[in-house]
Amino acid sequence: MAEWSPQPRRKQTLDAWARWRAARSRFKGLDVRLEARHELRNITKTKDGYQVRLRPTGKPVFRRSVRGHSEESLREAMRIRDRAMREIPGRRVHQIPAQVLKALGLSAPIIGITRLPSRSVYRVVYRDDTGRRRVRQFYFRGVPEEDAYAAAIAFLQSLLK
Repeated sequence: MAEWSPQPRRKQTLDAWARWRAARSRFKGLDVRLEARHELRNITKTKDGYQVRLRPTGKPVFRRSVRGHSEESLREAMRIRDRAMREIPGRRVHQIPAQVLKALGLSAPIIGITRLPSRSVYRVVYRDDTGRRRVRQFYFRGVPEEDAYAAAIAFLQSLLK
């Protein structure tokens, strides 16, 4: 019986790290689709207008509706959302470090990317073409944390195209 060897997995990990090392230098900002997704977070379009929904941990759902589909209605929904987000504490258990956001030139964390510091990983949860839930992980054990976060953003952008 052949002896187990960790070599193929290690080579695969090293190849991934090599791709991620250059991710921060290639990062030029968010593309239009990801920027729109980030700007319209917690706002859904209904048949009557727009609905703002926030679910703070341990509290009932915050829900407000704005009638109409005009540009002014959307701006009003965004104002309601921003006001509510200032009053309601953040939902993220593990915040993205400020130095990572600053290194990439971002003012706020990207929706859809989770940080797990105990495992030194950024995680993107998505659905594939068949509708199955998938997870892609970007480790920052052997690379700078900014590179792993930039690689996670690039992967998320590629999903939206």
